[in-house]
Formats: sequence, structure tokens, C-alpha cells
Amino acid sequence: MDTITIDSLHIKTIIGVNDDEKVTPQDLYLTVALGVDVQTSLTSDDLNDTVDYDSLSKSLIDFVQQSRYELIEALSHDCVKLIFDFSNKIKQVDFTVSKPNAIPDAITTMFSMTRHR
Repeated sequence: MDTITIDSLHIKTIIGVNDDEKVTPQDLYLTVALGVDVQTSLTSDDLNDTVDYDSLSKSLIDFVQQSRYELIEALSHDCVKLIFDFSNKIKQVDFTVSKPNAIPDAITTMFSMTRHR
């Protein structure tokens, strides 16, 4: 299995438990490592034989911007479902969401999950 990684995809969205978080868009950064079966693309050099990570990134951005979650854990779960639905070439997802300034004295707070098909 090979890996395609989208590192620190920046998205502004409404997320959080506190009242101010429910009205003010916040920065999130998604890092997605895809365990993929792209053997055919290695010789075909054809986008159809791999995972179109540009389209996947746009799908994630649209989904997260339109969502309203309190917890980054719940958001992560649904993002991973979206990723698996995007392509059957994806066999594993390592997903991390980073929420800067969630804790006053921390640079960021992160949640990670790994799922296999």
C-alpha cells in the first residue's frame, strides 16, 4: 500500500461548544494520510487510476464549511466516512484535525483517528 498525504488543509468553519464558537468561524487544519491502492497509476500515469486529491480536498472543504459540530471528534468521524465514500482505492485513512487556540495556553489541540476499510 502507498500513501497520499494532504497536509494541513486550512478551513474556516463554525465548530465548538461555547456560545462564541457557535457564531464565529474558526480555523481548522486537516491532515489526511490515505493508504491507497494505486498500482495501476504507476504505469498508466492516468488520474483515473489514482485518488484525485484535489477533488477530495474540495469535497472536504465544502463539507466542513457547511457543517456545524460541537466536537472535533464527531467532525473527524464524518470526514473519514466522506473520504471512504470518495474512492474505493482508499484502504486506510489517518485523519487529524487541529484546532488552534482551543485552549488559551496551547498552540493547538488535535484529534487523530485511523480507520481501515
